[in-house]
Amino acid sequence: RIVADKHIENVVEAAVRRRADGRSKFTRYVVGDGELYDDIAKRISEANIEEQVILCGRQANPYPYIKYADMMIHTSHIESQGLVIQEAMALGTPCVVTRSVGPSEFITDGKNGVMVEPTVDSLIDGIYRLAEDTALQAKIIANGRATLTQGFTPQVVIEKIEKLIAE
Repeated sequence: RIVADKHIENVVEAAVRRRADGRSKFTRYVVGDGELYDDIAKRISEANIEEQVILCGRQANPYPYIKYADMMIHTSHIESQGLVIQEAMALGTPCVVTRSVGPSEFITDGKNGVMVEPTVDSLIDGIYRLAEDTALQAKIIANGRATLTQGFTPQVVIEKIEKLIAE
């Protein structure tokens, strides 16, 4: 969803800055729609970065976008669970994730994702870090899948819920 909490404008600003420093060699696809879609489209147009940031709109099946991406960038400052992050991990796509409560419960920086602070500068640093380190990419992919199989099976989730109820 392209709404205020998701901070998609940070993707636009990161693209503008990457282009300015000559390192913008990849395209960002933004999948989804929402109340800020037109505002984000306007920002992209005004910055003349239509080739670097492509708004795909709502997709019935977003998984090919995630699976075939070099990385998934999660810019939300408020996230209770981060299902899309887990979906990316399951598909073998390494993630750059903005720190918030939900993702902080299962993302360990440098192990199964790149965790960044909720600023554009930190986001850009995380993108560079992941894009330029193939060993880190491989580690995150392997550990991301392991995180899901160890911590998010139905049995593990049920046990966590039962433990919370018992407290």
